Amino acid sequence: MVKKISQKSRISSLPKLLLTGGSGSIGMALIGKIIDSYSVYALGRKKENFKREILNHKNFHFIRCDFSDANEIPDIGKTGTIIHLGGMVAGKNISREDYRKSNTHFTELLLSFAVKKKAKKIIFASSVSVYGRQKGEINENADLLGKSDYALSKIKAENILLLNKTIPCTIFR
Repeated sequence: MVKKISQKSRISSLPKLLLTGGSGSIGMALIGKIIDSYSVYALGRKKENFKREILNHKNFHFIRCDFSDANEIPDIGKTGTIIHLGGMVAGKNISREDYRKSNTHFTELLLSFAVKKKAKKIIFASSVSVYGRQKGEINENADLLGKSDYALSKIKAENILLLNKTIPCTIFR
């Protein structure tokens, strides 16, 4: 299903940035810093989660999207960067399957979308939990020893992105 995007988004000359997780604390801070320089297309389930000043900004475009289906991501034209902050956060009473769907499967779908649309890069927010409990200093080359369902879902999502040979990816932990 292809969703229509408002006319104002078609005439913008700013670079397009597709964002998941924009209504979270990191996403909100990021949008506030980049909104004047990018045409930001934020995927999400609830428009109400965004601050009014963001929602009313001329460069902000909310796209209601079910993260279980890549076909739900509308064609917004040429997309330079995809910033993937969305997913299920660590918490109690969350099943392994919920983490798999939200953190791993949607990353797969987003990567497929990025390849299809020839995005220039993906920036992915992972988690320090992927390292698990280790003694001493941990750096980006440390072994990924996370054992929780959350950590495992993030490790799998990282691997999906790193194994792809088409779209350059940057992973933050």
